[in-house]
Amino acid sequence: KTGLSGYGDIGEMAAGTIGKQAVHVSLVISQFATNVAYMIFISQMAESLGVLSFVSKSQVIMIQVAILVPLCWIRDLHKMEFAILGADVLIIFGLGAVLWYVFQDLQVHGPDP
Repeated sequence: KTGLSGYGDIGEMAAGTIGKQAVHVSLVISQFATNVAYMIFISQMAESLGVLSFVSKSQVIMIQVAILVPLCWIRDLHKMEFAILGADVLIIFGLGAVLWYVFQDLQVHGPDP
């Protein structure tokens, strides 16, 4: 074991305090960019589902922000256990629905492209 507690500590061991700060900044930028891309993906998915006939794209993004910001304030992941379990169940349900439709399509049309 190294006794290091995170990526920042590894950066500090490799390049000093500048390395630690560089690692922390790059992690924040990476997480921010990932969240922005995810929010854009969700708004595009809402558009393809026809949700934008009820609300605008900016309202969809604001709804996401209203949900995500309070979730970011939760510092202990153990408090999120039920939400994570619910997300896992929904992922399994979605996968099952996709597989069901694929197998139905294969029965009707066969494996032709």
